[in-house]
Amino acid sequence: MTSLLMAFTFLGCFLMIRETGHHGTSRNLDGVPGDFPEAEGLKEVFPDLPPDRRICRYYFGNQAGAPVYCENEYECVSCHVHRKMMAAGPGQPDELRCGLKVAGVPFPLERYYHRGHVWARPERNGYVRIGLDSLAVQMAGAAVKVRLPDIGEMLDQGECSFSVTRSGGETLPFLAPMSGEVVAVNQFLREDLKDSQKRNESWVLVIKPFSMSRELQNLLFGTEAAKWFRYEMDSLVKLAAGEMGEDEFAADGGTLDVETLTGFPWGKFITNFLLSA
Repeated sequence: MTSLLMAFTFLGCFLMIRETGHHGTSRNLDGVPGDFPEAEGLKEVFPDLPPDRRICRYYFGNQAGAPVYCENEYECVSCHVHRKMMAAGPGQPDELRCGLKVAGVPFPLERYYHRGHVWARPERNGYVRIGLDSLAVQMAGAAVKVRLPDIGEMLDQGECSFSVTRSGGETLPFLAPMSGEVVAVNQFLREDLKDSQKRNESWVLVIKPFSMSRELQNLLFGTEAAKWFRYEMDSLVKLAAGEMGEDEFAADGGTLDVETLTGFPWGKFITNFLLSA
């Protein structure tokens, strides 16, 4: 009995130390340790999202019986609608191929997409590579600062995990698309975002996932993801036009020239598109 009590006591102390280390880990600013600013994630932001920012994933896929709006914080794996759709079998065939362009920007289909405009790509070694999708890269522009988690840090799906600061001073916090332990970070991300030849393929970090099969169900993939991304690009143009007037921004093939934007509502963009604050 005494041995069992000592074992539970040791386990409790270990978990307490691990939890403290997780939340107390400092972050890197361009390779220099520094405190990461507190930022709200998906669960905090979701209740305040307008209806048109809460479209159900199955609505994009045109599945019969799908609701228009998500009421479950995009936690598909625990949603009765998701279970019903999975039981009904696959929806429309995935006829799209890699190399697709949506609204004039590249959209690789071999990746899973989080609603906060971050992608996750499982690797053959069991790890998951994470990066910014084309919309996020475009809006980040030539970032001047990048804050990355430390190697060994634990990330939770839907919580703020890294950020980039634009040349205009706006900081864009991004959510982790999956939970896991950070095993690598791209220390050259800032330079990649400035290099037009690299920015669409640049990655941010690699994690050892905690629950890959479960959490992948919360992400978008294939045709469904492509239709969601087109909706997002159209919504972004409407946001810019509605806030600044149609003559205040330049569009080229459906994309915004972010470097020319003045008076853009960055607060609304961060909340409604990056799902953070």
